[in-house]
This record gives sequence, structure tokens and C-alpha cells, in this order.
Amino acid sequence: MIKQKINLIGGGFQHSPSTSGFDDNLYVEWVKEGTTAPISMYVDHAIPNKVNPNTKNYAWLSESKTIIPQYYEWCKNNIGFLKENYIKVFTHDVELSKVSDIFCLVQCSMKSFLNANDYQIYKKTKLVSMIASNKTACDEHKYRQNIVQKYLGKCDL
Repeated sequence: MIKQKINLIGGGFQHSPSTSGFDDNLYVEWVKEGTTAPISMYVDHAIPNKVNPNTKNYAWLSESKTIIPQYYEWCKNNIGFLKENYIKVFTHDVELSKVSDIFCLVQCSMKSFLNANDYQIYKKTKLVSMIASNKTACDEHKYRQNIVQKYLGKCDL
């Protein structure tokens, strides 16, 4: 199968072989910070930049609004620029998607980081279960970690 090459400009995926974190993308080959593919995806901080006039250009607000509120606000206040430079701006922010038809609401999801050998139904020992990352980059992450600590030992974590 031939993969569609897409220039990946900006974003936080430079450490990874794909946007999912795994090297198993069947349909897309990301050309990181490249200009050779016929399509370009400008991610987060790269959205306000000058775009490549020789490619089909899309934008993607990938990171949460709580982490990069300035780029969500910039997009909201620069609809004209977005419409002149991008075909669509992908976002998982429902409110922003209502502002203009340039925004396309998408579900933000990633492939599970669990090893396939760990997929199973585990015996519950508590009434409540919780799955949480250990991120603490924003107030919402810190709040979640406080909840984890508060109920540590009282729920399956």
C-alpha cells in the first residue's frame, strides 16, 4: 500500500514516528518539518505562520485549549487569515467549531499505549475504577492528580 505523504509542520510529534506515537500508520507518511509532500498540516504553534503556497494546507489544533489557550484565541480572532490560507482547521474544541465553517470538529484520540498482551478483563477489588495519566502540565492535570491521591487505596487505579 502506498502511503499519502503529508508535511507535518510544528506540533509535538517530532519525537515520534507518527502522530499516534507508534510506527504503524497504514495510510500516512508524515514528512516532519518537510516541504516535499503535496499536502501540509500545520499544527498548533505553526498555524499563524506563512504557509506553503504549493501544497494543500490544513491546520490542526491538536493540543488542549488549557495547554495552548493563546493559539485557540488567535484562531478565533483571525478567521480571515485562516480562510485565506487553510482548507480546514481541525479542532476537538466544540465551542470553537461553532465560530466558523473553517473549523472542523474531530474526535481527538490516540491508540492505546497498552501492550496487546495486557488486554484483558482484570478482577475488580474496589467499587470504583479510575484510569489517569501522570501529566501535570495544566491546572486540570493537577486537579486530576489530587483526585488520584485523595482516593488512592479506595479505588482501583
